[in-house]
Amino acid sequence: MLVSVSGFSAVSFGLKSRVRRAVLPVLALLLCLAVPAWAQGVAPKQSDADALARIKNDNDKSTPPQLTGDNWDTGNYATAPFPGVNGVTWNGAGPGAQVTQLNLFYKQLTGKLDATGMAALISLNASYNQLTSLDVSKNTALTGLNAQNNQLTSLDVSQNTALTLLYAQNNQLTSLDVSQNTALTLLYAQNNQLTSPQVSQ
Repeated sequence: MLVSVSGFSAVSFGLKSRVRRAVLPVLALLLCLAVPAWAQGVAPKQSDADALARIKNDNDKSTPPQLTGDNWDTGNYATAPFPGVNGVTWNGAGPGAQVTQLNLFYKQLTGKLDATGMAALISLNASYNQLTSLDVSKNTALTGLNAQNNQLTSLDVSQNTALTLLYAQNNQLTSLDVSQNTALTLLYAQNNQLTSPQVSQ
């Protein structure tokens, strides 16, 4: 009788162990699904986060700073894509999310704006600032660029072959080469220091 009870106990214990081993992974999966993205360490592509941090640190010299809010908090991407206090739009909320649109309209930015690191960027509005230089040479997916009303003396768009819209008016450009921009359908370049032959097509 004792043997029988012992055997029953051993069988019961073994069964419980097997059930426990089968159930635990399922519970763990359910817990992961219930945990919000930020708690699981979801983060955007590092190059994009670095680019935003660089733009904020290098260009936002206004008082008070214009580039504020969650859009510029490199530790908070749980709600991406952002509707945009500062116009940062992401292509998702998971690991590797990238910036696709960046609106820096009238943010009192100065000096050089370097968009390097945002490989998925398709639209950049940097108009109505005090920028003297704009680097979009690595943004080969760019289709729309608004750089009007700055203090740009040069603008290299030779690598932006997908560009369809270019607003470069009201700057200090002395030349503008768009010979590589065969997809371009709209170009504004008035009120610069250009003459018609200097706009290569």
